[in-house]
Amino acid sequence: MSTIYIFSFFKMFLVIMPVFVPFLQGLGLTMTQVMQTQAVFALTVATVEIPTGYFADRFGRGASLLAGSVLYGLSFSSLLLARDFFDIVLYEIAIGIAMGFVNGADVALLYEHLHRNAASKSTKDPSLPPRHTATSKAFANLQLSSVLGESTAALLAGFIALHGLRPVLVAQAIACWIPLICVLRMGNLSRGADIPVHDKRPPASWRDAAGFIQWMFRENPLGTRVLFGQVTAGLSSFVAVWLLQKYWETRQVPIEWFGVLWAALNISAGMTGKVTHYLRETFGSGFVIGMMIVIPVVSYTGLASSTTSAGVVFCFGFYICRGLTQVLLRDMFNAHIPDRFRATANSLPSFLFRGSFAILGPAVGWSADRFGLDQTLYGLAFFFAALAPVLLPVMLNPGRYERVTAS
Repeated sequence: MSTIYIFSFFKMFLVIMPVFVPFLQGLGLTMTQVMQTQAVFALTVATVEIPTGYFADRFGRGASLLAGSVLYGLSFSSLLLARDFFDIVLYEIAIGIAMGFVNGADVALLYEHLHRNAASKSTKDPSLPPRHTATSKAFANLQLSSVLGESTAALLAGFIALHGLRPVLVAQAIACWIPLICVLRMGNLSRGADIPVHDKRPPASWRDAAGFIQWMFRENPLGTRVLFGQVTAGLSSFVAVWLLQKYWETRQVPIEWFGVLWAALNISAGMTGKVTHYLRETFGSGFVIGMMIVIPVVSYTGLASSTTSAGVVFCFGFYICRGLTQVLLRDMFNAHIPDRFRATANSLPSFLFRGSFAILGPAVGWSADRFGLDQTLYGLAFFFAALAPVLLPVMLNPGRYERVTAS
């Protein structure tokens, strides 16, 4: 299982990310175009999520991770040749397909490993299954490995950026091939050892996968509500990520500090994920979900109303929300999913999330160019406050959503 965490660390070793918006602006892109490129990425991921999730269920998690890692390396290496908006669009399409192969496969692989080796640990809530604590901690460790990778890369980016953005691209082109090395070291995965030993049925067909999706939305209302809550909570923090670097520029934060801030933000998400199951057991899942509703609204408002670099403090709210969402709601969602279609199912949140961002992202970029960043932030605070009812049913009766209904 440690190999999955190592892969997750290097998958998110993204040296370019803390300075990606300045890099795009250096190519002549406006904020509207920046968000358009992210919309292209989102649409690509949304388009390939279900097919690649089915690919992982049909041919194995290892095969899916291998395909994604090869394309991942080629995509980031292509940034060395990028010169304009069109080049970035091609990059976003390629990296979107790569992420499609990886998304869901790693989670499914981890979950099935835990399912086979479930530790019978008790929790303070007798209504929860014995494996609850183990899965929560495993998802937290998976998230922590990701954010540690991104944070380490961000610190490195801050140092390299002192010498210009070109060296950052070179560092990224080198680091992007490490995930492939990790997958190649998972020899048992490529031989199909990731197929659950308790599932002796033949591999799922495309018709089976389509039938599962239909069942998910028609006959699994609890899982569907958690699914939409996961998408809403994810959007509330992800939209902010693409505005933060522009926000730091407007507040005159030196670019060499971008990497430090990016690292600190990601570490806060990882540490939040690590303590989520403690918060869940101490205060209850309803309280944690309430935090997911309130924190982004407060953070958007705080950023907009702060006129100095002190407003950077509110940036942490989005990453705290991210840490809570990726552990609690992901665990709740997987409790309602059959093992046979777990990769396909874990592609559904990303499919809906990316599709929604493809619409919302360009609108946010246009608003930032047209009305200014602060007015856009106020608008986002109002928008996500209006979406609070999506999570309210889960917050008010969390126990109903936490019980396992699929195996």
